[in-house]
Amino acid sequence: NLMVRHYDGKPPAAAFGVSAKFYSDGRKQTARYHIGLRLPCSTVSADGNGDAGARLAASGHAAAVTLSAPPLVHAWVDAIGDAPVGMGFGLAHLDDAGNKGGKIYVMNLAGKPMPKLPLSVATNGVAKGAATIYDSIPALQPKRDGAGVRRDWLHSHMGSLEGLIG
Repeated sequence: NLMVRHYDGKPPAAAFGVSAKFYSDGRKQTARYHIGLRLPCSTVSADGNGDAGARLAASGHAAAVTLSAPPLVHAWVDAIGDAPVGMGFGLAHLDDAGNKGGKIYVMNLAGKPMPKLPLSVATNGVAKGAATIYDSIPALQPKRDGAGVRRDWLHSHMGSLEGLIG
């Protein structure tokens, strides 16, 4: 539902992904899904209506609420604004006990800098300590092929995949 609304009823195939992890000890994680609200390429975008930042923020906050994200994720959505980055969310079923994990992905577009993202949120909800991956790793400058960061969280009563894709 969220992804369909975000893309005005026509989400590109590249905006939805499914994956699995297989571990050497026999464990596996299946039912891992992700949606791209702004894709990390210049050829596909949902931002054609001239409201790129507002649309991305509204959909980003809606995805964060659906996935029971912590306040830091909302602060990242706010910090991204109109920055030329790709952004998406993921949902993974982590175990048979029903535990789920959520993720926000932020990827710079090729050759463009990553925005400063908050490192924490104070109890009053104010973001603090904004930094980029370049502040932490100066040798990692904007690359031609792009780079990304993500924030993961665990929640056993998280929203469903249906809330993201309809």
